[in-house]
Amino acid sequence: MKRPYKAIKDKDENIFKKCPNLTYNPLGFKEVKRYFVDNSGFGSETEIALTANQFLNKIKKGNYYAITSCGKFQVYVSEYVKDNQADTPKGYSKNAEIESRINQRQSFKGNSCYGIKTSTDYKIFSYSTLIYSEKDNYFNLKYYSATTSKIQRLIALSIYKKILSYRQGEAILKDL
Repeated sequence: MKRPYKAIKDKDENIFKKCPNLTYNPLGFKEVKRYFVDNSGFGSETEIALTANQFLNKIKKGNYYAITSCGKFQVYVSEYVKDNQADTPKGYSKNAEIESRINQRQSFKGNSCYGIKTSTDYKIFSYSTLIYSEKDNYFNLKYYSATTSKIQRLIALSIYKKILSYRQGEAILKDL
């Protein structure tokens, strides 16, 4: 999972090379500001979008930055701080904790899975495979491994209130 870029000094010019493009709120970070920045190189200081120099003057040592939306000529760059009160556990969650976090639609990190809560969606991955997306009403029932089927069973139980089993590689959902 990508993390926002950490500025190593005020006005850190590496921001232009190392700032990742993220489409989700990163775990353990809190957005503190969002900047509308010219991406074309032709913007002027009188326009709404910040020029590269105007934006560079806003960069603070120790804060984190990521592109969170991209248009043809402008981008939105979010500024983050580490969130000590983040809803992510230290280390890895146990299955009971994961089930509780799924029930409450909270972010979590397990040994082989993780859940990401954004402002518009709740997604769960096993390794790097998308297993569940609330926004898209998507639940991947394909059998991959015993490990992935554990998280699929937790999703079935927590979200759909059903019991998931597999027979000859085919998923079977039963009411509780």
